Amino acid sequence: MSDSQTTKNKKSGGFTLVELLIVIGIIAVLGTVVIVTLNPAELLAQARDSTRLSDVDTINKSLTITQTDNLSLGSANTIYVSMPDTSSICGNLGLPVLPSGWSYACVTQANLRNTDGTGWIPVNLKAASIGAPIAVLPVDPTNATSSNLYYTYTTASGSYTIKANALESAKQRAAYPNGFSLGNGPALATPYTFPTNWVAVPGNGSFGTSNFYVMKYEAKCVQTSNNTPLTSPDTGYRTIANNTTACTGSSYYVASTPDGYPIANI
Repeated sequence: MSDSQTTKNKKSGGFTLVELLIVIGIIAVLGTVVIVTLNPAELLAQARDSTRLSDVDTINKSLTITQTDNLSLGSANTIYVSMPDTSSICGNLGLPVLPSGWSYACVTQANLRNTDGTGWIPVNLKAASIGAPIAVLPVDPTNATSSNLYYTYTTASGSYTIKANALESAKQRAAYPNGFSLGNGPALATPYTFPTNWVAVPGNGSFGTSNFYVMKYEAKCVQTSNNTPLTSPDTGYRTIANNTTACTGSSYYVASTPDGYPIANI
């Protein structure tokens, strides 16, 4: 075999370094395009929201089934919360301030999912004539005050409302901007409360005012997809550098937050 044939055979035996780098670069670009297109964070948020919608529906059906047994539904003017706390009034959770006459109710982690009336929903489902329709009480997949993602239950005069306090995906936030609720008492929706970064202002009888709330920080435009305030003045919506594009729709919403550029035109 000649030297030229040997050299030719060696070259045909694999890729050169330049060729490998080109292939790796193409794979990286394609991977980035796939990630941006699919938006894994949004897909995961949608999956958690699907669980929330399903949980609320499951609890509602369970309570509906037991209505004929006239079980005690709990106390009026009370918001029962799906987050555990050693304080029976949820004193350690940093929940929003409630209007006068309302209070929170929490149970410990050990009892949280009980269906015998000692769980976060105060209905003894095990006492139903057909037995408990569910084995354990569902709780929010995130179940945290900081993200405003948890379930609540309220009742009065034989009616009740079960609610996913908030949803996190852009798709479901657009569909249910005030959370998702079911029950036989739609008027029992929990009293309007404000999340973190709002300040309660007590009412004054002398001036005829009721309790109200104000933003702790300047209004900022927040991206629904990741709940992050816009920080670039070149792409802001109604921010200092761009006061012509509205912070509305399913992609953006207004919030009280210390980060981001203030909204300049409302």
